[in-house]
Amino acid sequence: MRVHVHTIIQGDAAITFDLGVKVREAYGDVWRESPLEMDFSGIRSVSPSFLSQAVSPIIREFPPDQVADHLKFMNVPPPFELIWQKVQQAAARIRLG
Repeated sequence: MRVHVHTIIQGDAAITFDLGVKVREAYGDVWRESPLEMDFSGIRSVSPSFLSQAVSPIIREFPPDQVADHLKFMNVPPPFELIWQKVQQAAARIRLG
């Protein structure tokens, strides 16, 4: 399933916890049946708070080396990769804690 973040949040800044929850609620549990593709077309900024909430069920469910099999990102704004690394590191600390 492809999720268009811009359409769900109706803006170009994916920066709040609440917007992350809104995206997560939009895709529900479909990621359990097929990979989730998050399309960031039209988004100019993303925060760790948004991203961690938007993908929390997936990064909690799977070990880090399996997340990429269930979650894909497309058309991401810079510096998305750095933010994604931080979110994954935080999830790993929670899993180990």
